[in-house]
Amino acid sequence: MSEKSIFELADFEEIFEWLSYGIEEYHEDIHEKKCDPDLLKYWNDNVHCRGIVGCNSGCHLTGLIIEILVDEKSNQAQLIWIDGNGKSPMGEIISPVSDKTIFDEFEKEFEEWPGEIFIHTDEVNDHDVLNKTRFKKFLEKQVVPWWPDYMPPFEIWFEKLYEINSWHKFKEWKESYKK
Repeated sequence: MSEKSIFELADFEEIFEWLSYGIEEYHEDIHEKKCDPDLLKYWNDNVHCRGIVGCNSGCHLTGLIIEILVDEKSNQAQLIWIDGNGKSPMGEIISPVSDKTIFDEFEKEFEEWPGEIFIHTDEVNDHDVLNKTRFKKFLEKQVVPWWPDYMPPFEIWFEKLYEINSWHKFKEWKESYKK
């Protein structure tokens, strides 16, 4: 196989299908042939996807998840927006890949969005990319001006967001919180 990254070997639509179906199943079901063994090895050895943050309940953004697809060998990554309409790439290909460069691209992508998008965040999946210091500074700028009265105070909400490691439990806590 060539020394190209996964982002050069396939377009995003196909990559997203690989993520949804599984790369082997996709090739067998859609292309009706076995997946190229070199591509499969490259995918299994170098490519992984992980969640960063989720808004799973309580707003019109229910089901919004931001993930990162990383090709470790090429040192490249891509943010992925997932909602009820499917998966979409966000921003530019990130290279080199580090927690900071991923966060920088995340911040760049959301700096023009209304802060309300993050008011209903109920799960932080990647505490390295969204470490408390970086994410809190971002949220204070983006979210606090929009903070609604019906929510727990921002400081308490933020600490619980990192303390509770389940969106179901976070939702229960948020709904039961009394000011």
